[in-house]
Amino acid sequence: MTRYVIEGARVFDGSGATLLSGLIDAHTHTDLDTLGHARRFGVTTEFDLFSFPQKMAGIRRVAAERTDIADVRSSSMA
Repeated sequence: MTRYVIEGARVFDGSGATLLSGLIDAHTHTDLDTLGHARRFGVTTEFDLFSFPQKMAGIRRVAAERTDIADVRSSSMA
């Protein structure tokens, strides 16, 4: 088996484990606390399907700057 390793990259032995890409929660009503909980459980993106634009703008701005919470997208009000 050929291994391709980028110089300086950390290599983890995942033998016997399962690797998943970041999960997406497609129906949430979120705030900064729940974005933190989501991230800890492997959710990297949430879709907030109904929110007030003035509230969601601040949450999206903070989520874009941080790596310890999930990202969020929203259609705002229907």
